[in-house]
Amino acid sequence: QKTRRKLRSLSAAVKGPFVRTRTSVGAELESIKGHEGFVRQNPMSDKFGVVSFDHLELWCGDAASTWRAFSYSLGMPRIAKSELSTGNIKSSSHVIGSGNVRFVFTAPYGQYQASETEDSEGVTTTLPFDPKAAHEFIKAHGTAVRAVGIQVEDAREAYKVSTANGAKPITSPYTTSDAMGSVTVAEVGLYGDTVLRWISYEDASNTPRTSGMEGFLPGY
Repeated sequence: QKTRRKLRSLSAAVKGPFVRTRTSVGAELESIKGHEGFVRQNPMSDKFGVVSFDHLELWCGDAASTWRAFSYSLGMPRIAKSELSTGNIKSSSHVIGSGNVRFVFTAPYGQYQASETEDSEGVTTTLPFDPKAAHEFIKAHGTAVRAVGIQVEDAREAYKVSTANGAKPITSPYTTSDAMGSVTVAEVGLYGDTVLRWISYEDASNTPRTSGMEGFLPGY
C-alpha cells in the first residue's frame, strides 16, 4: 500500500500541468474525427501523382522455363511476350498476370554487347534493356528483380521530381506507342542493381492493358 501511494504521488508530480491524460487525448482525437476542413499535409510524400503498382520485372538466364515455372506455381497465365517471333533480337521476355498483378521475365540472347543490338531496324524494345548489363546482373544475382514498375500520372514529372530530390537517374523518360495508345517509361535507382520504373499510360483510360497477348506494353 505504501509503495502504491508513493507511485501515485510520484506520477502526479511528474505529470505537472503539461502532461495530457488519456481522457484529454481521447477527447482531442474525437474532436478532429471526421472534421470537414482537415487537409493531410506530409512534406515527405505526394510530390507527384501515383496511380498503382504496374509490374515486377525479373532478369533471368532462361525466360522461357522461368515464366512457365512461375505460371504453374502461381496459377497465372501468360498474357504477353516479346522475343524473336515478335522481332525482338535483344531479349526473350514473357509476362504472366492475374488482375492487376503482373510479372515480367526477361533473358538476354547470347553474349551481345549493347552496341551490337541498339537501334536495329524493325525492333521495338519497350522496356530499358542492355544485354551486357543483363549478363552481368544475372552473373551477380541469378534470377532476381531488376525493376519495380509503378504506374504514375506522368512518368516524366515523376522522373524529374525524383532526381531533383536525390534519386539516381538511370533511364531518361521516353515514349513508345502502338494502336492501343502511348506509354512513357523512366527509371531511377532503387537499391543495388534494382531500379524503380515509372510508367504512365497516355491513352484515354490511363490504365494498364490486359487483353490477351496484347496485354502489356508496345512491342509485346
